[in-house]
Amino acid sequence: MRHSLTGISWGAIAIIALSSPAYGNDDPLSLKRELEDAHDQYQQFSDNGDLPNAERLGILALELSEQIYGTDHPNTAVLSFNLAKTLNAFTRFRWRGLRVAELVVARYRRVYGENADETVVPMTLLIQALAKGLQSNSFGDEQTKRHRQMYVLVGLAERIAKRSNEATLLPDLYQNISKIGLRDSRRYSVEAEDLYEQIYGRKHVHTLIAAVNAASFKNGDAQSKAYERILRNGKDVEGFSRYQFALHQKLSINYLEIGDERMATEHLQAAGLLTTGHQDTNYAPIYKKSPVYPRRAIVRGIEGYVLLEFTVTREGGIRDPKVIDANPPRIFDQAALDAVGQFRYIPRVVNGEPVEVDGVTNRIAFSFND
Repeated sequence: MRHSLTGISWGAIAIIALSSPAYGNDDPLSLKRELEDAHDQYQQFSDNGDLPNAERLGILALELSEQIYGTDHPNTAVLSFNLAKTLNAFTRFRWRGLRVAELVVARYRRVYGENADETVVPMTLLIQALAKGLQSNSFGDEQTKRHRQMYVLVGLAERIAKRSNEATLLPDLYQNISKIGLRDSRRYSVEAEDLYEQIYGRKHVHTLIAAVNAASFKNGDAQSKAYERILRNGKDVEGFSRYQFALHQKLSINYLEIGDERMATEHLQAAGLLTTGHQDTNYAPIYKKSPVYPRRAIVRGIEGYVLLEFTVTREGGIRDPKVIDANPPRIFDQAALDAVGQFRYIPRVVNGEPVEVDGVTNRIAFSFND
């Protein structure tokens, strides 16, 4: 059994079919029911993004599996992986997450073999945990040692994946490790895209997601051209719509930065069409520049804010901005008006057509701490 980490987010990990206990205990059937209930609840919390509760149930499920099946059993290995995945899904580095990830790799090697395909995904998780710790300088005097450990794992996982008969194992590995700031991240991203294209073709969701990742390493006009190409290839591809939205948004910002209002408007409106039916009630600009702090306010050490109201046009621009509240009065008004004139929004769409939105407000703060 192999778990795939392909894509932007972790996929759900299902427990393998439970088999008979490895040894007897007082009430094995009761323990199995507890394990099944704990795993079901773990999965629900994990799917809903409730990491603290997923962690709690993941620990319980693992403890029950160790009691029923022992530590070196496929069920226990999978549940160890579930817990490690949850512990390392937190934004901050966690030592516990690293230790459990190391435990998972050891268990998968014992269960499946040192160089088994099944070990690659757990090793990928451990590589990601190590990268997070290195980036947060969490290892102190062990930074060099942990850095070496990470690259040894990268090399080992790559060798196993290259020898594997599983066609997607190598691009899956490259795709995931390309996102963690390795020295060869750009190369890994390009190779992942090329391999997925060989397997699935150019117009497949896996290839397109890998192409987005590879394009993120480009800059300026080269990046915009890559994103435009991906949008053309991704038209009507199932499962790619949320990435289309992100690409239209990114392209609109790219074009605004170089002053191409026509192309920016085209992508703003395309993004608006993709939001039909689930408009964000918190209507916020996707593009804005910081206001120029008035010189007299700097000299006098004055801070404050301005609340503005305006209309968002069909093109996502601003019309008729006015100050409806300011503290202190008149000090920051013009600076705020100048700034809001550069805001850009994703246009609201009704019945397939962009519409104007009146009465939109935005509060601009002026603070020396910003």
